[in-house]
Amino acid sequence: MPSSPSPSPPPLLIRRAAVLGAGVMGAQIAALLVNCGIPVLLFDLPAQEGPANGLVQKGIDGLAKQEPAPLALRQRSAWIDAATYGADLPRLASCDLVIEAIAERLDWKRDLYEKIAPHVPAHAIVASNTLSPSAVAPAARIRTRSGRTITRRVCPLHGRSSRMLSLMPS
Repeated sequence: MPSSPSPSPPPLLIRRAAVLGAGVMGAQIAALLVNCGIPVLLFDLPAQEGPANGLVQKGIDGLAKQEPAPLALRQRSAWIDAATYGADLPRLASCDLVIEAIAERLDWKRDLYEKIAPHVPAHAIVASNTLSPSAVAPAARIRTRSGRTITRRVCPLHGRSSRMLSLMPS
């Protein structure tokens, strides 16, 4: 007699996301998420001059200058909240999805994963927009601390006309 199928896990609702890295790719991932109706915390280093969120604001402002525009509606930029590593890391506790999109430097990625690990909730997905499997390896430390976290490569290739974000196995 065949065994009964195992129950499906409950669907993961993404109510808020964080994108780590406010460069061109990170800002575009944030735009894709807000186009899907998901508010985003966009993180970067504190600016050395001017407001602490200056680098993040530069990334957000840059979205309006790109063609085609990554934001379906310019007012959706208000759904992107600027944050910096350090004082704002506890805000990760409100996120269901955390996407790392910093430069391809393994030492920087290791340091960043160490910093965020205590703040990522157990139910959250941690993803990386890296091409290098070895660059995603530091995320395994988060997995052991927060239980159900999985790591994937994020491909925002569908542009603003789509409500899709691809999560591909790394």
